[in-house]
Amino acid sequence: MCKPLISVLMPVYNASLYLKEAIDSVLNQSESNFELILINDGSSDNSEEIILSYVDSRIRYIKNETNLGLIKSLNKGIELARGEFIARMDSDDISLPNRFKEQLEVFRTYIGIDIVNVKTLLIDDSGTKISDNRSTIQVGFEAIRLIQCFKNMISHPGVMVKTDLMKSYLYRDVESVEYIEDYDIWLRMLTDGHMCYTIEKVLLYYRLSTDGINRTKSKIQHERMFVICQQHLVFCGFSGISDAVLWNLLGENKSYSSSILYSTYNELTAYKKFILNKIPVSQQGQVDLEFWIRYRIFSICGRFIKKGNYIEKIGVLIFLLRKIKWFLMPQFIKKLSSSLSVKNSVN
Repeated sequence: MCKPLISVLMPVYNASLYLKEAIDSVLNQSESNFELILINDGSSDNSEEIILSYVDSRIRYIKNETNLGLIKSLNKGIELARGEFIARMDSDDISLPNRFKEQLEVFRTYIGIDIVNVKTLLIDDSGTKISDNRSTIQVGFEAIRLIQCFKNMISHPGVMVKTDLMKSYLYRDVESVEYIEDYDIWLRMLTDGHMCYTIEKVLLYYRLSTDGINRTKSKIQHERMFVICQQHLVFCGFSGISDAVLWNLLGENKSYSSSILYSTYNELTAYKKFILNKIPVSQQGQVDLEFWIRYRIFSICGRFIKKGNYIEKIGVLIFLLRKIKWFLMPQFIKKLSSSLSVKNSVN
């Protein structure tokens, strides 16, 4: 059998409800030079029956005798991968037909790219598209490296990475990164200077299930990201992000006070100044970084208005009025409109 170009890594655990749709979306890719590594991690449903129903030489079926967990299964798949690239895929998501083709085109076009990310669109348990796009806003490779610690900008089930890179890093099999193993590995790679390119097109439907990790373990995820982000900032030599601001940046609201908004504005502005004084960043990288800061604060305002009490809502509106010129700068409006138009085109 010829060596495949891509190794598609799909762990499977009690995924029978959506597994066929996920597998079909891989097998029907316009780029067909791949192996699909299906790792059954001790499923007790009929996932194995679904997998064995396929007759396709590109499928490699691996069965764990016991439930090893996601991280061990992922690392096992990485060690088994024979392709030049590894494409991640979850057993309940849907890859659009040209996903692999377009990701490969990026690797062939741009020298030095190690990771190719895609935009994703949320779907619910029934497959209905959710208007809230998980990754509506994306920035260039320089800015991703600078803000990954504050927010996971890379879609784990939609990513394609050079296999040698994945084999050299692997997922850390420690409790401190359980449920955030992707956030951790991308942060380590980006900190070491590896580059991620994001395709500004929806190429994956990401299923946000009611019993999914991002819903059932969100508090633990935020707590562990908080610790890693703090460690990362110390490593970088920056101590200007307070705990209250960091919690809100990560999405865990401890307070809806407008004072947090002013602190976030001041501290992220200081972070940007620190970064630009420390390392060279291109003009486009600076634009992307500034855009993300504005968008992040703007989205936090929206969250505060939605969840805060009457007094807190008034405080947010006063903040927005005081910063209206900052938010209405043409470059911000133009990029925001462009990003949102991508979202609307798939709804």
